[in-house]
Amino acid sequence: MWGPDTQEQALEGTFGSYHEMTNQDEASVPVEADEETGFEEEEGQELLLPTVTRYGLVRRVKSKLTRVKKKRVDEEDTLFDHAFGGPAGKHDKNSKDRMKQNLEMFFRNAGTIEAGSLKVGTKDETVTMIAQIIDQEFPAHKLQIPTGPDLIHIGEVKENRGKYSPGDWVEVEGHDLKWRLDMITRAIKQAPSGWDWNDPANEDKEPEWNFVYNAGQERNIKEEDLRSPEAGLKYTFGCRPWVWQQWAILKIEEKLRFQEGHHHDFAALDIHQFAANLWDQWLDHPANLEFKELFYDDRIGERGRIELVNHIQKPFQLIDSMGRKSKEWDFSDHDINVFTYVSLLGSGLLIPFLVASVQIAIPILLLMDADDSCKNGGDLEKEEFLTKVMAIVIFVYYMYGVIPDTYVTFYNVQGAADSVFSRLLSLRRMVWDQGDDSLMQMVGFKWDIFMNTAYQALLMMLNIYVILSTKDVIEVVLNSLAFIFIDRIDEDVAKSGWYDHDKRWLTAGAIETGLQATVQLRVLASPKLFSEKFDIHEELILTVCDDDSSLLCNHRIAGIDTNDPQ
Repeated sequence: MWGPDTQEQALEGTFGSYHEMTNQDEASVPVEADEETGFEEEEGQELLLPTVTRYGLVRRVKSKLTRVKKKRVDEEDTLFDHAFGGPAGKHDKNSKDRMKQNLEMFFRNAGTIEAGSLKVGTKDETVTMIAQIIDQEFPAHKLQIPTGPDLIHIGEVKENRGKYSPGDWVEVEGHDLKWRLDMITRAIKQAPSGWDWNDPANEDKEPEWNFVYNAGQERNIKEEDLRSPEAGLKYTFGCRPWVWQQWAILKIEEKLRFQEGHHHDFAALDIHQFAANLWDQWLDHPANLEFKELFYDDRIGERGRIELVNHIQKPFQLIDSMGRKSKEWDFSDHDINVFTYVSLLGSGLLIPFLVASVQIAIPILLLMDADDSCKNGGDLEKEEFLTKVMAIVIFVYYMYGVIPDTYVTFYNVQGAADSVFSRLLSLRRMVWDQGDDSLMQMVGFKWDIFMNTAYQALLMMLNIYVILSTKDVIEVVLNSLAFIFIDRIDEDVAKSGWYDHDKRWLTAGAIETGLQATVQLRVLASPKLFSEKFDIHEELILTVCDDDSSLLCNHRIAGIDTNDPQ
């Protein structure tokens, strides 16, 4: 359990053992001379090679050198003579220096190596350099296990430098809005878009760099999509900030209004700034003096404080970006439908019910008509040749048009796509997993998924049957278009000007769902779950709540907590 002594021990342990643990975990080991590849130690200095040289691409480099030896290539040739196609013995000192500078500039700008650390020339130095680069850009799977200090980012902020460096462990936000732990493999700095390198006024000046990062399989990740690992922050600061986060979410939900023109309307209130003010209010409260001293501890540094605030404020930044309809939350997404509204708002069932009735009734009537045509028209073998050809043409269109589009829709529904509709379903799935949604929200969520997956598959199968049963060429085309129209009815109604022309209802529903996904209602209503989530003794929680088993669901205590930032 967390207390002053525990936090102090954790802090001391972090600083006292950090370098020792890091040195023990380095992926470099002494290597003896290798008869096959020619690696050997220089006099008075042991050669260090990353453990990853036993794996993957470096093994191929060794194999390449072995094949070169078998061909009796002159020993004075460097690896670059073969790798870059230069004739043996034709690289003079100047060309090698230029090659070294170019490679060093590329990898130093990417944050992979330090200036002056790259050695180019002999085979041993070159392979060592390649092994180091491969180790950082593509770490061996067995080495990707962070230790406690790897999860902690503290100290002072470096001016005009990236927040993270290769080897740092961070949490990366995916398209599904979930945060996953991964390691930074490259930090890439870029000059601002308006920076003119040819401007004489910029001579000898350094621009304010923009940084993007590679981590795991993700490339060019912006800093706003990264944050310090929660485990490392809790190890340093304890769980109090996350308890504050729950209180702040409830305060914001109480403050927000759905009233256009009101200064607390969800589209007008600066939610991020409001949350920042709540943080300052909580931090300066006399009851939190102990945490404030820890927060401003010199060993934490400015970086540690920034990392905590940035992490704890992420949900509020997300909600604020929804209200301001940023590029990431452009609610004109064509896949949003009337069932999505019910899924988010938990109300407004009339129109979705009518739409569902139409989308089910029309295919059934078409099926009945096609079945009657088959019975009254005799054998299908007497159909005209052109009708069969047209049916084949339609099916070919389905193969490259409808089937891939259905696959993309399935991908969207799973929350893995970079679209607003996909992100909304990801938020809904979070609330569903927490069990905090209302009955109408659950109905809308499941119906939204059904209409975008199973219903589409059934509709296409029915479409094929109806087309095969049609005897007229023009009717084949009309029936195929009819089923495409049927499939899009729910999306077309949602885009109608009379339904939600300025997307206020949709925006309000998205914000409310974002609040629901952050606040842990079941945890706040159970002393046991609260104790497990925030690492606080259950007996202490019950004492604070006057032994009320309903915990924070008590209306009297909730009224007190509304104005008590403790």
